[in-house]
Amino acid sequence: MFPASLSADLFSLCNKQLTASSGQGPAGALEGEGCYAVSVGAVLTTDGSLASWEVTPSVIHITHSLTYDDADADILTGDAVHPQLLQLERAAGRRKQYRIEQGCVDIDCPEAKVTVPLQDLNSSQPRVEIKQIRPWESPSRMMVAEMMILAGEVVGKLGAQADLPLPYRGQGAPELPRAEELAMLPEGPCKGYRLRR
Repeated sequence: MFPASLSADLFSLCNKQLTASSGQGPAGALEGEGCYAVSVGAVLTTDGSLASWEVTPSVIHITHSLTYDDADADILTGDAVHPQLLQLERAAGRRKQYRIEQGCVDIDCPEAKVTVPLQDLNSSQPRVEIKQIRPWESPSRMMVAEMMILAGEVVGKLGAQADLPLPYRGQGAPELPRAEELAMLPEGPCKGYRLRR
């Protein structure tokens, strides 16, 4: 990781000259500030497959940030504060169902978020806080994961179409346990870890 003096300034894609700034935003960007980006657009069919796509340079203007918890609250209550989240979540759900029908293996394993309170950093016995995150219970985390997978597919299609050499990471076909063995395991982390192994 680069220090903030580099990542939020010299190496940043955010341009303080694009717009006036007004408060701290994500990844060192300031709210209202323009950030250079490459945007991936996709149109999905009703079954979740790609109908068309586009990759284009863009400038993103950050208006405000949302935590996963904030986004989940909006999505789960159907709040109209961020109606685009509901549209994205529905599209992500269609996309996930499409990938499952294509044979993807969906593994539900909890993640751990480990933090040390700032005031304890120099303590000889700092408090360590561990929060268990269950991504499959978070519509916003599922949405981000599906949109990242979709963006990867679109960029791969662009590379194939333009005959561009692109770095990528793949994995072999999974060696799944027998259906009878899986049926004996409870849903959730236990089954997830067995599938991952």
